[in-house]
Amino acid sequence: MLWLSSRKRIARNSGVAALILLSLLSARPTVAADALLPMQVLSLDSQISQIERNEGPAAELGIFIGSEPNELRLRKVSLRIDDHEPTIYEYGEAEWNAIATGGLHPALLAPLEPGTHRLRLELFARTLDAGPTDPRAVERLDQAIEIPAGQTLMEITMAQQRFGKSSLGVRQVNGADGSGMWQRAARFWLDADRPYAAARLLTRLQSRGYGSQDGGGLLSESLARLSGQGVSTSIPAASLASFNAAVGGSGDGQNLVALEAIGQQKAKTPADWTMRDHANLLLGYAYLRGGNGPSAIDAFSRVRSPGPYGNAALLGFGWSFLVPESGAPTGTRPMSPAFDGRPVFITAIERRVINKGPDKDRKKALERALVPWTELIGRDPLDIDAQEGALALAWALDQLGTGAQAHTYYERAAKQLELARAQLEEAMAHVGSGRAANAVATGQNDDSSGWRVWLADLPYADDTGYLKYLLADDGFVAVLDQYRSARLLSDELARCEKRLEAVPASEALSSAVQAAMVRAQASEKVSRMAFERRALDLLRARRLQTERYLVEARFAIARHYDSAPPPETELKRGSSSNGDPS
Repeated sequence: MLWLSSRKRIARNSGVAALILLSLLSARPTVAADALLPMQVLSLDSQISQIERNEGPAAELGIFIGSEPNELRLRKVSLRIDDHEPTIYEYGEAEWNAIATGGLHPALLAPLEPGTHRLRLELFARTLDAGPTDPRAVERLDQAIEIPAGQTLMEITMAQQRFGKSSLGVRQVNGADGSGMWQRAARFWLDADRPYAAARLLTRLQSRGYGSQDGGGLLSESLARLSGQGVSTSIPAASLASFNAAVGGSGDGQNLVALEAIGQQKAKTPADWTMRDHANLLLGYAYLRGGNGPSAIDAFSRVRSPGPYGNAALLGFGWSFLVPESGAPTGTRPMSPAFDGRPVFITAIERRVINKGPDKDRKKALERALVPWTELIGRDPLDIDAQEGALALAWALDQLGTGAQAHTYYERAAKQLELARAQLEEAMAHVGSGRAANAVATGQNDDSSGWRVWLADLPYADDTGYLKYLLADDGFVAVLDQYRSARLLSDELARCEKRLEAVPASEALSSAVQAAMVRAQASEKVSRMAFERRALDLLRARRLQTERYLVEARFAIARHYDSAPPPETELKRGSSSNGDPS
């Protein structure tokens, strides 16, 4: 699995977001079958926008939100003109970072009658190092503004002062002098992974004669991103190249040295941390396969837990204690997902006879392995590493000769696996009913927020929580992007049809919108079917693996019925000073 780029740093939980963004970077969406449709939709939108502008009031107000380069990160804006409905927007992580690096959010573009109007604004921000209970920085503005005929643009910037204070800066210009604002607004949308919004803004500007030369190539970049030919990245190209070289090598010593360098580098951003975690996970399993337990322990201990790779690291961390004394545990195959496929827990030899107790060294190793495996108790039952960890914990207790306690934990593992199977059945029903596809569309059509709920670290109790596991598949990411693009164009054309009802439009323009809608709906149907088919295939494969683990747990329980006393009290969770991942 190679890392090529980052395209979706837009979720609440930056660790899981980065996993989605970075661990699947070999997945580039393929070019849509109807490659000319985005240009057609943009052209139709621009024509309708021009009609709306000609038919509307003689003045237009545009408000752009920004911040000075500092430690502030904008979180929310609320603004209101006169007594109209307020515009409220909540910034996602990618968006506040885009603003912090110089982008401008075009929060409002409203037609108005020339004259005096009242502007009320609230802007909320937090510092990078703010804790959950630290107060937010809040700035408010309530003032009368004079709007002449034509277009007026306002840039409202939040700045951080000394001693934790903040301030607002306001700059007002004539629309003809605001080309820099529009360019920064387009860059904002691109950096926030919203290429259609950027392309729509730039196309409308060109129709008004503001950007006919595509200054900075932003329109070309936006169109390339829409067609799947361009990607954004928050990771330096050199870092991506070094990771690709390390992971894509032959697995020899030089390969491991390269991964060690990445695994021990200083991380500054969420993407850096995720790349570092991934490198250490691969190292840990590579050392484990090679029978080098101490080095595997060192690598796994550098992986954050909780974190996107935390469960897989805890699982391998436990096996590492058993390697130095006798190689890989008898009858098991702990493997690196990147090199050899999923780890599989099979206790073929232990099926024959209940272990009567290990020697002193092996007993100590098993007891140390219990610590990380106990940490996996109660984690998401859909997670394969947590499932295997539950079995490994019971197996280790069996090896220690606990009898009743091992029986208890095999039963617990079986219940967890039964719950997982039921949730996977529900997930397949959710996909088959079309609700999964609709959830994706709902998330990307939320105009009041930059958060993408469908991509966030959803809890498994949520009926869309399984999506975070599907996003670990390159092919699913590709068909998801195709579906999102096709659905977005279809929804945009539906909005165009609604806008045409309010303005005098030619029969030719109405017909063109209807024809484009037929093409967009056909494209959406094909991509939606591919999305749902891939999702169901992945869910069936996960259910099959879950059922294999469930058979293992039930077989172990059956072995214990004739020899184990009644189950004991639950194992108490402990801590370790032996490099437990933190």
